[in-house]
Amino acid sequence: MKKWLVLSLLFFVACAPLSLEQKEKIWGTHAPVIKRAFASYIVKPGRLWRVYLDIEDIDGDLDVLYVFIEQTGVGLYPPSCIKLPKEYGHALKGYFVLPIADDWTWGIKMKIEIFCKDKAGHKSKTIYFFLKVVYKRSKLLAVPAELNHYLGTIDIDVRAPLFDDGGYFGGFNWIWGN
Repeated sequence: MKKWLVLSLLFFVACAPLSLEQKEKIWGTHAPVIKRAFASYIVKPGRLWRVYLDIEDIDGDLDVLYVFIEQTGVGLYPPSCIKLPKEYGHALKGYFVLPIADDWTWGIKMKIEIFCKDKAGHKSKTIYFFLKVVYKRSKLLAVPAELNHYLGTIDIDVRAPLFDDGGYFGGFNWIWGN
């Protein structure tokens, strides 16, 4: 019995979360810094919205990129947490894409929040983008060559807003009144 008690205590101590001070000793004390971030404020339905990011961490322990989307008529989506590979520990330069559905998404507005955390738990400043889906050509952005590198997809399924009766905007139940 004592053997199991000692083993379970050792397991608990070995798996216990580290304090911030212990994490800072291992991974450093500097928080990630978002040096540049830009994106178009409009996108056409059925297209990919690109967000260009230049993030740096002096300690080299960039860990996770968090993306939150709040959409008018839908509310807050579950967050997209993008685990960054070790090769991006010191710097992340490139773009992520957000797929926009082609059906009944025109006119929707979204507020997009993005921030990054490192392995020590330090958080960068949060950046905000406001996006509208319209049938209008967006202006081409002047993208520096070092940021024209695909990094991944934001895993959030943007959808049409709901009506008060629970039917989707533009759905057949709404059109035919069923």
